[in-house]
Amino acid sequence: MRYSIIVPIYNARDYLRECLDSVLSQSCSDWECICVDDGSEDFSPFILDEYVKKDSRFKVISNGHNGVGAARNAGMDIARGDYVVFLDADDTLLPDALDGLKGETADIVSFLPLRKGGIFDSLAGNMIAWNAIYRREVVTGVRFPAFVNCEDLVFAAEAYARAKSVVAGVKPWYCHRAVSGSAYNSHSWRRVADSWRSIGMMVRAYRPTLKGLRMRLVLYRKMTMHFLLHVVAEVPRAMKESVRGFLRRVFTFNDIAEETYL
Repeated sequence: MRYSIIVPIYNARDYLRECLDSVLSQSCSDWECICVDDGSEDFSPFILDEYVKKDSRFKVISNGHNGVGAARNAGMDIARGDYVVFLDADDTLLPDALDGLKGETADIVSFLPLRKGGIFDSLAGNMIAWNAIYRREVVTGVRFPAFVNCEDLVFAAEAYARAKSVVAGVKPWYCHRAVSGSAYNSHSWRRVADSWRSIGMMVRAYRPTLKGLRMRLVLYRKMTMHFLLHVVAEVPRAMKESVRGFLRRVFTFNDIAEETYL
């Protein structure tokens, strides 16, 4: 089997059919789609049952509610394809996505451009789960941490450090949807903490590649950008959400108190 497509799912009923239809309509048929239900409380499990009945290439596993990283790990544990493809439940693949990747043989294939000869030269934000496919043998044993933010950066850092060959800048195959209220667009102090913790994990992943001054300078630049983009920039957002949450609790408490009094 050529591709294992891993889809973590949590309360995704509004977009899930569109996501799975994009897999089902692939012009390349050499795939399995591992749908990992992360404890959904909406209609998502029934939609998954529907697609399993449609096509035996869809597989569903339940993983409790442990987060997107744990869901992707569970999917990788049973994947059988030569390459692993990560697809979020609110996103879609282009119809010829897998066909366009068939001729690639590198350990990692990304549609984002990287500088020639320097696979770590991209900004920290470029290394995310869904913008690349990974040879399964290379990422066997690589895990997503249980973070609410930057979990895919930690995974990608170790994957790129292990890879012996990388192809970048190929034709895009992925349609990403920005959904308000999603984990990606939510802000909290835990996101700040996870972003900070991820720096140490990424440095440890890069350590085997640090040969010579140039690679060390690349790492320092990358970690500086990561700190600015994912730690410093997240602080005011988390502070804003904290104030909003406090005000919601205050006004909700006043409403309850008024109803009780009446």
